[in-house]
Amino acid sequence: MNLKKFCCMKTIKSVLLIVIICTILSSFMLSSMTVFAAQAVAKTPAGLISVLIWWAFRLAGILAFVMIVYAGFQYLVSGGNTAQQKDAQERIMNAIIGLVLLFAFYIILYTINPDILSGSSGTTISSSEESTAEETQEEIKPQQSGDFVLIGTGATLDNYDSIPLSSELLSKDGVYIDKETADKLVILAAEQDLGNWAVTEACTEISNGKCITTIDHQSICHSLGTCVDVGYSGDPGEIISNAFIDAANQAGFDVIDEYTNDTSLWCSSSGSGFHLEPSKSNCTNDGCWFCAST
Repeated sequence: MNLKKFCCMKTIKSVLLIVIICTILSSFMLSSMTVFAAQAVAKTPAGLISVLIWWAFRLAGILAFVMIVYAGFQYLVSGGNTAQQKDAQERIMNAIIGLVLLFAFYIILYTINPDILSGSSGTTISSSEESTAEETQEEIKPQQSGDFVLIGTGATLDNYDSIPLSSELLSKDGVYIDKETADKLVILAAEQDLGNWAVTEACTEISNGKCITTIDHQSICHSLGTCVDVGYSGDPGEIISNAFIDAANQAGFDVIDEYTNDTSLWCSSSGSGFHLEPSKSNCTNDGCWFCAST
């Protein structure tokens, strides 16, 4: 075999090897780009740009592959025509340079901003964060509805967040009472040495301008939100009870003492806590009622 034939066979083998390698690389690149393009979020400008870039890569890869195959075939059928062989070699070289530039372009984009290729805008919020944000937005309640104001956790008006709530009310989606009653409770909450008292009964829902409580009450003041029940986790004892009643009276509340141990009084069996109402002119101290100071 002379030198010319040997060089020709060597060139043919090189072309075939390049075609095989390009076929494998193109197949891998196309499958990967298809996956990435499918994952891109086209609902946002960043997602649309990502899809366009990946399709540009895909088309460029296909064109480079077709060009290499065509040039290889052109070389094989050249029949020793040096001009055609040289033209085929230039085509192959140009296609390879194009592929190199294509991958270089990818590396440059990835280095500048990987989010461009992933379809992310850089401020992507995870599904769990979106869920939390939606729940938080749903939980935001109006600070005031008519004469009713939000109290306890979440309240931002006039220190109404200082009013302590029972664990049952804390689990509710907003607690409301009449504004005048809330103002008096803020005064009471500022008093020291009264122990850990908390509001145990108030409005948990406002419907048609009326207060809905956790239990049905005969007293109309509960539906108006003008009275509340407060209490302790257990019997506070006589000293704390007397101090609380006195402080509530000073804040402007008439108080029913349901903690009394005097079984002869009607309030001894009416509940377990204190019932607070804004002072009324017809209030009479009778052992159950303790009227506000005037």
